[in-house]
Amino acid sequence: MKTTELSRKIKDANRFRGVANCKALKNHETLQELVALLTTPEGITFAKQTKFPTLDVLRDKTVKPTLLNHGIMVDRDVNVSNIPLLFLVGKGHSHLSYDNNSQIYTLVVMHGHKASITATNGALVSLHNIDADVTIETENFGKVIQL
Repeated sequence: MKTTELSRKIKDANRFRGVANCKALKNHETLQELVALLTTPEGITFAKQTKFPTLDVLRDKTVKPTLLNHGIMVDRDVNVSNIPLLFLVGKGHSHLSYDNNSQIYTLVVMHGHKASITATNGALVSLHNIDADVTIETENFGKVIQL
């Protein structure tokens, strides 16, 4: 499915809730550009405010490969450590550990995903929970900040 078809499908379904007029989207035409926008701080804020993209959009088989390339995991179980930027979406149970204090990690968990987060050794995780089930453990000065 081409990006224009996907955009039209989204607009037709009124999923953007008025975002079609957003100046930030005007110059972004490819799926890669739109997904890259989603992973910015502004894109994450937009996702939290609108709960868009919906799970149906993210599950589209033509979209999934591009999402995976940008660290957006849909309907997957994930067990990873110290990933700088990660989106976990839909069905799945994930275990994430952070133990490096040299950077701030960003984790977005949305649309029903279940995640268990452990932050240790001064690691700092910025968590964006959008209708997900998240448990948090911290020790040895690790911190998870829910935004």
